[in-house]
Formats: sequence, structure tokens, C-alpha cells
Amino acid sequence: MADFLKTEIYLLSEGAYFHVRCCAHILNLIVQDGLKELDDVVIKVRESVKYYKGSQLRKKMFKDSVAYVELQLSKGPKQDVLTQWNSTYMMLESFLYYKKTFIHLQKMDANYSHCPTSEEWGKIERIFKFLQVFYEVTCAFSGSKYPATNLYFTNVLMFRVLLHKEKYSHARFMKNMATRMYAKFEKYWAEFSTVMAIVVVLDPRYKFQMVEWGYEKNKSKYGQAKSMSDSQKELHGDLDGASSSPMMDFDKFSTKVTSQVVKVELECYLEEKLMPRVNNFNILDYWRTREIRYPTVARMAGDILVVPISIVASKSAFSKGGRVLDAYRSSLAPSIVEAIICLRNWVFGEAKMESQLEELCDAIMMEKMDDEQENHTESGSRVGESESQVA
Repeated sequence: MADFLKTEIYLLSEGAYFHVRCCAHILNLIVQDGLKELDDVVIKVRESVKYYKGSQLRKKMFKDSVAYVELQLSKGPKQDVLTQWNSTYMMLESFLYYKKTFIHLQKMDANYSHCPTSEEWGKIERIFKFLQVFYEVTCAFSGSKYPATNLYFTNVLMFRVLLHKEKYSHARFMKNMATRMYAKFEKYWAEFSTVMAIVVVLDPRYKFQMVEWGYEKNKSKYGQAKSMSDSQKELHGDLDGASSSPMMDFDKFSTKVTSQVVKVELECYLEEKLMPRVNNFNILDYWRTREIRYPTVARMAGDILVVPISIVASKSAFSKGGRVLDAYRSSLAPSIVEAIICLRNWVFGEAKMESQLEELCDAIMMEKMDDEQENHTESGSRVGESESQVA
């Protein structure tokens, strides 16, 4: 494709940055490979969920245990699908929620023999927290209502630091899983994408500090090796420790970086202090409000931020037609198909639009009441005039 487009249009750097791999797909491959080394404790969780769903009597006993420990039943523990790692994550999440319930069920049901021990509950929680990082970023990469390009560099860097750290974990089950995932990570993301590094510079929360910090964290790979004692202290830290959080480490690093002399527009932007590192940050609105101050940089940001890092949204959009037109419903007119797809979009967006629709309806009703009052006043005045004329 790139070779064909070179002859038709101009591609930057002869198409060197034209091809971008789907980050959500790569992340899925990395985690799926790591889950092949799952500990036996996850098998216990899976068997516990199967046991709970095995009969109506067991479901009733589970329901009684839920009421005894004062939890909400809702949908109960979720069963995972072996080919979908996110379902395993959600199974662990629901299983941890009903931890007290399964412990109580073990006391009430002598046939239930898959309840984890106290040590195994700790393993389940650690695996869950480890997978939670990948699950949340996968959801962020798969978004369709915001640009996700600026999310690439920071999250891929965080994955590398986390996996490299867990490779040297004292827990064997975490070490085996992280080693497999790190090998798959190096296959696709051994080198950071240059164009994605440019995008993170255009994010006012990170700028050049994130790039410098990222290569500082990985400088041993580029020929500047750390001392063995420093590496061991860093790699054997606890995953849950606040001081070992990668992004908190970046916050400390960014405060030490000094600004350079302002000369051009880009340097003027880079000299500004970093914005607070918040999650719900709209980078498009940020550059839209700074088009007058930084016209060239804002235009460059708009060109780069449109680069998709995942094909999830586009595949979902094109697959909607297949769910409307199938083997049993293939004679619908184009206008009907369009109406069905639009209706689906409206239904899913109804929650967000509900408050706006209420305000709009109130405004319309107020206008209607005002019109009725005016008409009533006018009709009353006309009746008064006609009576006076008759008199």
C-alpha cells in the first residue's frame, strides 16, 4: 500500500511512518501469550465458578451465602472464555468481590473443595491487579470518541517498565508470566515509534520530559548500563508500592528538568509548565484554544493526532452492517438500514442525551405555554371588542 501511495501522493519520509500497527491487537497478543503460564490458582477460580453454576441447589446455597455476608448478588461470579483474556480478568474481579461468600460457602457445603487458601487469595489479587493495567489501557486504546494517539508512548513505556520489573519478581508464577509477555512485547515494540514519540511531545502534560524520562528508564538498553545494585533495588520493588509507580516516578523527574531559552514557537510551547496529569484530558480542546498563540504547532498537532492506533472502532463500524443485514433479513431498503443503524446510535447515546433532551423539551413546553397564553389573551381582547361593538 505504501509503495502504491508513493507514486500517487506525497508521503512524509517516503512512507516510513505510514504503517502503524493496531496497538489493541498487539496488546491482546502479549497478554494472551502470558496467560499460557497462568498459575493453578486461576484454575481453582474457574472450577469454583463452574461449581456454583452446576445446579439450582448450589445457586440457592450461594445466594444464601451472599445474603449472610451482606453483599449484592447482581449477576454473580462470571465464567471466563479461554480464548478471551479480558473475560479471565473480569472473572477474577467478580470472584474477588465474592471472596467472603465463597469462604462461607465452603463451610456450608462439604462438596465444595475448590475454595482458595489464604495464600492463594493473595495470588489471585496480585494477578488481578497485574491484568488490570492491561485491561484499562486496552479500553483506552479502543475508544472511538477521542484521539488515542497521545496515549501510545506513555502506556507502552509503562508496560515495558512493568514487565521488565516482574521478570525479576520473587513470585515464580508472576516471573513466568511476565517473561513470556516481555518476549512478545520485544517482538512488536522493541523500539518506540518515532511519530508516536512526537505526539507525546505535543501533549502539554508530558512534552519532552516524558521522552527524556522514557529513554532514561531504558538507557541500559541503549548502552548506558546501570549499576547492578541500583537495578536490583528497582526491579525487586513491590508492584503495589506507591514509590515504584512509573507515572509517579515521571512526576518527580519532570520537576527536575529546567527550561531552555525561548526563541521560536515550538520552544515557547515547550517552555510552559506541564499541565496537571489528569485522566479525562481533552487534547483536541487544548490545541483548539491555542491555535492563535501556536498556529504552526497546533496545525502539526491536528495532523498527527488523527493517526489511529487501533482498528477496533473502524472494525466495529463496518461490522454493524453485518448485524443488520444477515441471511434472514437481506431485502431491506437502504433507507431502512440507515434508519436502523441511526436508531441504534440514538439508543446507545440516550443516556448522555437524556439531560439535554429534558432541557430542550422544557424549553419547547415553556414556549408552547407562552404561545397559548398570548393566544388566550388575544382571543379575550377580541371578545371584549366584539361585545363593545354590539353594545
